[in-house]
Amino acid sequence: MITRVTRRPTTPLVATATLLAVVALAGCSSGQEEPAETQESSSGPADGPDLDPAADAYPDVPGAPELTPPGTELGYGDEAEVAWQPREGTVGALKMKVIEVEETTLEEFSAFEVNRAVSRSRPYFVTVRAENVGDTDLGGVGIPLYLLDSRDTLVERSVFGSEFTACPSEQLPRRFRTGDVTRTCLVFLAPQGSEAEAVTFRPTEEFDPITWTGEITEPRTGNQGNQGNQGGGQGGGQGGGQGGQGGGQGGQGGGQGGGG
Repeated sequence: MITRVTRRPTTPLVATATLLAVVALAGCSSGQEEPAETQESSSGPADGPDLDPAADAYPDVPGAPELTPPGTELGYGDEAEVAWQPREGTVGALKMKVIEVEETTLEEFSAFEVNRAVSRSRPYFVTVRAENVGDTDLGGVGIPLYLLDSRDTLVERSVFGSEFTACPSEQLPRRFRTGDVTRTCLVFLAPQGSEAEAVTFRPTEEFDPITWTGEITEPRTGNQGNQGNQGGGQGGGQGGGQGGQGGGQGGQGGGQGGGG
């Protein structure tokens, strides 16, 4: 959790995005799995119909649409239909897509107190669209999306202790029933020395992740920051830019009045 800075003395950052190391799954097989040829020959012809790879990977979803096979690689803007169990006895299904991944700067978090690890991280805003295509109300549920960095580490979304309007990084809306659609922004902090490679849907460790990759939008700095400084130095980014433009127009008006 990233906490907002207050006037009173505060403790350091309570918690930041958890970094989950990708666990390499060993390819060991049990003794029962080894005699595959014997089992296959005794059960019937070997040229039978192939099983749907999504059938075994996903939980049963009543009336679910065609689910995207695990291991599918997509580009930003491509849709996937997925299902998972957010909690015991509950199955959710979403039609979703990663729209954009934007690298940002730590200046965005100037109103929050951050620890040393966060101050050296590389932040990203990830824009996601999701539609509930199942029968379950997924209100308040977090989507199991992770940032995969250049070190093959899975990074969880960051959570804020108070409102962060630039990119709320929240769970699904409190009520999210069948047919409901949301567009949200999630914050991910790649650890020092790494950068974003992909966004992955991975509800369990055993699930072969669905990944989105593409061109990452560069940080919105430079001209916008300069405009903010012209606007008085108090506003940052876009708001400051508008202030700077207003000041410029005021200067033009003053010049015209003096000329008259």
